[in-house]
Amino acid sequence: MDILQLQKNLDELAAWRKRELFQANSLAVGAANEEARRYLCRAWVLMLYAHCDNFLKESSKQYICFLKSNHSDSALYKPELIWLAMKGKEALTDGSEETYKIYTSFGKINPQVFFDILPIKEIFDKRSFKYKSLRFVCDWILQIDFNHQELSGFCNAIKEKRDSLIKNAASI
Repeated sequence: MDILQLQKNLDELAAWRKRELFQANSLAVGAANEEARRYLCRAWVLMLYAHCDNFLKESSKQYICFLKSNHSDSALYKPELIWLAMKGKEALTDGSEETYKIYTSFGKINPQVFFDILPIKEIFDKRSFKYKSLRFVCDWILQIDFNHQELSGFCNAIKEKRDSLIKNAASI
């Protein structure tokens, strides 16, 4: 996959989501009465959350596939950051010689081998959309310079609204 294909894939991932969210918003704004409007707004929040969650995961997978097939573009990628993100503090603080050997050898790994063993399913499928997930994926997994702090309010608000809807639905 080249950079143009990556951009095309990302555009396709975003385009249908934008259309669907715009349509849901239009339905809510044009609702016949207040009860219908509240219902459609709740549905829109759930859809927005699901699209944000899925877009983060799918676009990240596309980027990893791009890096996998473009070794020159992945030259600045630091595999040890993935190792740290996946193994965490407990692996570093156990103090074993084996842990140290694994960590120090990670930086010397062949990019093709690294991206083949990268646990994509574990990284992306276990997380749900929230600011911490966005920050984790951008900083540790994708290793991109992205000002995710600008989106912290949005991420927190959409997650709180979604959680509130689920909690209220469960109590009915």
